[in-house]
Amino acid sequence: MRAYKFLVIKTLLLSCFVSWTMRADAVGSENLLNVNTRYRNLKEKTNTVLLQERIPAIITFKHLPEENEYVDLKKLINLKPRYKYQRVPREKTSLITGQINVLSRMDIIKIMKDDIVNRYPPTTSTYQFGVDGIRYDFMFDSFNFNGNGGTSNKAFWEPIFMKNKWQEEQGLEGGEGMQGVIDIDWNEKNTNVLYLVADTIRVYKSIDRGNSWFPVAKNLKANGGVSIVSDPHNENIVFFSGSRHSAGDPNLFSEYDGIYRSVDGGGTWEKVGETIHYKRYGGVSMGKHFLFDKDSFNGEKSMVIYAGAEGPNDEGVYPGVLKSVDGGDTWDSIALQGNEIRDLEWGNNCILASTNNGVYKIYPNNSVEKIGNGIPVAPFDLAVNSQNKQIVYVVAGNSVYKSVNGGKDFTEKSEGLRKYSQGSTGYPIEYRRITISKKNPDKLFASQNNLGGFLPFYSEDGGETWIGLRSSSSESTTEQFLFKSISFYWSRPVIFDPENENIAITKGDAIMMTFDGGKTWNYSCNGYGGARVNEIFFASEYKMLLSLTDFGLFITEDGGRTFSKTSYQSHRSLTTYNALSCKSFDVYGHKIVADMGSWSNKDILLSEDLGETWINVNAVGENFNFIKFNRSNPQIIYANKYISRNGGYDWEKVIHNGKQYNIKAMNPNDNDTVYAIRIISSSSKTQVIKSENAGQTWVGIGEIRTTNTESSNFVVDPFDENHLFIAAGNDGIYEYDGVNWSNIKNIFSDFNELGIYYIKFDPNKEGIIWAAKTGWAGHSDGIYVSKNGGKTWKNVINNLGSYNSFWSININPFNSDVYATADGIYKYISLF
Repeated sequence: MRAYKFLVIKTLLLSCFVSWTMRADAVGSENLLNVNTRYRNLKEKTNTVLLQERIPAIITFKHLPEENEYVDLKKLINLKPRYKYQRVPREKTSLITGQINVLSRMDIIKIMKDDIVNRYPPTTSTYQFGVDGIRYDFMFDSFNFNGNGGTSNKAFWEPIFMKNKWQEEQGLEGGEGMQGVIDIDWNEKNTNVLYLVADTIRVYKSIDRGNSWFPVAKNLKANGGVSIVSDPHNENIVFFSGSRHSAGDPNLFSEYDGIYRSVDGGGTWEKVGETIHYKRYGGVSMGKHFLFDKDSFNGEKSMVIYAGAEGPNDEGVYPGVLKSVDGGDTWDSIALQGNEIRDLEWGNNCILASTNNGVYKIYPNNSVEKIGNGIPVAPFDLAVNSQNKQIVYVVAGNSVYKSVNGGKDFTEKSEGLRKYSQGSTGYPIEYRRITISKKNPDKLFASQNNLGGFLPFYSEDGGETWIGLRSSSSESTTEQFLFKSISFYWSRPVIFDPENENIAITKGDAIMMTFDGGKTWNYSCNGYGGARVNEIFFASEYKMLLSLTDFGLFITEDGGRTFSKTSYQSHRSLTTYNALSCKSFDVYGHKIVADMGSWSNKDILLSEDLGETWINVNAVGENFNFIKFNRSNPQIIYANKYISRNGGYDWEKVIHNGKQYNIKAMNPNDNDTVYAIRIISSSSKTQVIKSENAGQTWVGIGEIRTTNTESSNFVVDPFDENHLFIAAGNDGIYEYDGVNWSNIKNIFSDFNELGIYYIKFDPNKEGIIWAAKTGWAGHSDGIYVSKNGGKTWKNVINNLGSYNSFWSININPFNSDVYATADGIYKYISLF
């Protein structure tokens, strides 16, 4: 009897412990069937895959695996001897991992995305997923996501990858790839594995030869990067040049710049070197910063590694070329101190270094020799023939140069290259990337800044002649891509498959691959996001307009499954690198009022046909972050320092007591009530005023001790018009109770350069408020929700992991769905 009671108690405890149960059955690659049918017909299917029938294994997980962590079902099943395990034939195994029954974090998230989306709550507790002859059934009881910022049960952030209808029809996962890819690495040993580094969203990885991507940036604070290289003997050893990537001064840097190392394939990163790396304009990084000495491999990793630093260390010294003899733990400066190192390559018994002062050889005794006769200006990138290291290529100025004597002398090889400037942009042509095939060194790619729509030029005769293509979105395969790339201001990285001279990968209108040596390029951007959404307008539960930095307005009418770009016209001759971009807008019916132009030089444009055509109605050349229609009188439109009272055709300034103010908020229930601010820099204060008659008269409602309010959110509680919040960046959040302002910064932690810039009320649920951190130097680590009107807050970053900077929070008023923008678009999913 006691044994029986013990068994009952044990069973109950186990049932309470179970958070996620998975049944894994290898049952062939046929179409998915329901659970009952599958078990009923199991014996009929066994002859196609299994050598014998086996009992389904039940496996329990307490939480999702971490990034880059894999769950080996075979090992787990073997822990239960009563379950039989039978191998699937080799040809039925996963092409992604080459192993039996292996699931990654991204596999599981994809299962949720495909099988749970649009079920709130799910209509069933069982979901099925098939991969290459292996079927997985997921049965959900509850969830426990262990995020660094806290724990949130039964919820996760689902990535929304922007894709067009063609991509959807092809069954592609999607991935807009809107941020600039600066470097790509293709591992020599395991050619399934690639890494890329982007300017503002850090590191992504592919484990299926570049077909799909996922972020690997846990505890990585660097804002972006400029170079990434993996150990040629071990794909899990990776070095990455972390950078702030300022959009302005290229010399700006932060404490998060430096050399980063991962020893677990990107799962975690450690900063191991204090160096500066940057890429904008004056400081342009275009080559590889790391070299591995293959002969120093100890069975686990290469012990000798060389690194190039562009900028100074924390003592203000330019260390030049550094060397580590302990696998990257410590570094010593060995050569070319005072130079900006742009690229490092193995030469003939030496290292070749491209610097801002020319090309050098570094010999084993660390002595240097300047070479490069015939190169008119300092080159950016080098390429060395792996079969004959006397043959060396460089890109310098508007051409390619070739040496046949190890880099001593170079001759221009420019037949077929594009050499003229790019029209109105004013940028001269400069070739900054050159890549050579290890399999066939006669094949090369060269790419230029100021691309203006061109893909990398290719050569099939050792650089003697070059062939160039227009971009895919301007000619042959337009339907594959959601938008035309604007990243013409740096050269696109391009790299060959180490095992195939005809396969290469680059960043164009998205991440693209060629399978014919560069003649045609195809979409290969699944899972690589990066869309930076400033604002979303929700026309219905499924119809949304999105404002994207650099790229303008996009629309989805199916809840985010597919997107298309609205039309627009440029009413200003743009001389910056920006395409016409939109940061703030509002929609009423088919009328859109939007700010468009460069980042800080925008006009107010008006469309009355949902973005098909536009007219310029206010050429003010300013920056906007608040545009709203007065819904009770749509002829009234608020746009920061301006108000229109005739539908957007004429505009007046917001003036109070002779001073110009900036409208930042509107009462959602009474659109005649608006709030404006004026920053008083001399006293480090911001004055707040209120109008209850659509801006005709104003009264003061106090001031707050911060000037960090210009680009932050100012929101009004939809359930209490006297309850206001202002997100004040590094100064936290200011709260107004109808009488006084108070600062609630102390509820958050680790501000430093990280601040709260985004805050939103849920319009349907009283007391629910969302807030998010943003970091300009390194990434932040929190997105918060309050369920009691702001008294207490909980970090719900969950599966997004640490150090994601958030660029907006948007809440769908039709169903309270929450969308956050970090390194792409994410939707908050509560399963139960």
